[in-house]
Order: sequence, then structure tokens, then C-alpha cells
Amino acid sequence: MKHSKKQPLPFRAPLRSWDIYASSFLLDKSPEKEVNDHRVLAYYKRKFGWKSFPDLKAHAYQAIVLTELSKKILWVNAGFRKMTGYAAHYAIGKDPKFLQGPLTSVLARKQIREKLKEEKPFKARLLNYKKDQTTYICAIHVFPLQDNKGNTTHLLALEKEE
Repeated sequence: MKHSKKQPLPFRAPLRSWDIYASSFLLDKSPEKEVNDHRVLAYYKRKFGWKSFPDLKAHAYQAIVLTELSKKILWVNAGFRKMTGYAAHYAIGKDPKFLQGPLTSVLARKQIREKLKEEKPFKARLLNYKKDQTTYICAIHVFPLQDNKGNTTHLLALEKEE
């Protein structure tokens, strides 16, 4: 008796994967996204007990970058991916310097480092690199975030491409 081998049926998974959904969802900059930015930042504000926080509606921005005082990225909004090409999971844990490259001004970097030491809000502009290595001028508005004791614990950067 001869056994015939049946060909296995191809596996077909439904298109419900978060990765597929997120690829288009995260690129959307609708009002709902801005509400989500506010909700996420409100959560971190409660978690870390920041006493002051910038009014995001008063500032024009595309991307939000929240870092620890050590400058390691804690959170980025969906606009970060749209502006830089880097997904949040790639950026989290890295220093924002990963966006800089050989044409980024050494003087601009030095000025930013000095302003960070002052622990006061400031604005800066510098040349950054997207994931595809194209350059763009990034206008940054940095806000040191302080706890109830007045200690700076995190940095919030509102960024836009010029």
C-alpha cells in the first residue's frame, strides 16, 4: 500500500498584528494623537511628581522626546518616527546624540551641553540626521522637569523640522 503525502496547507494569519497596525497608526498626527501625547505625559508627571510642566498647546512641535537626566530617552511620541524615521523602540534607551552626524556643528553641541547645565528652558537649532541619513535642521525647545523638591529629574524636548 502506497502512502500519499499531503501537502501542508499554507499558514494564513489574520492581519491583526500590532506591527502591521502600528506602522500606519503611528504615522498619524491627528488631534487624537495629541491627546495621547498629553495623556502619556500626564502619566509621567504623576509618576515622577513634576511640579511644573510646559503647556504643550502653546508650542509648535512635531516630535516630543522625554529623557532621563542622564540623557537616555525614556519616551518619544509618534511624531518622532514621522520626523526622523526611527521607531520608538529603537530610540528608547539611547542618547539623542544618535541623531547627530559628521556635519552637526560642534559649537551647537557645546552650547546645548552648557545650556543643559543651567537647568533652565532653552531653544536651540542643530543639524540632525534621519534614519535614511538625510539631514534636517531641528529646532528644539528643551524644558528641565523638576520634582517637588526642585531637583531636575528629566528633560522634555519639543522638536520640529525647519
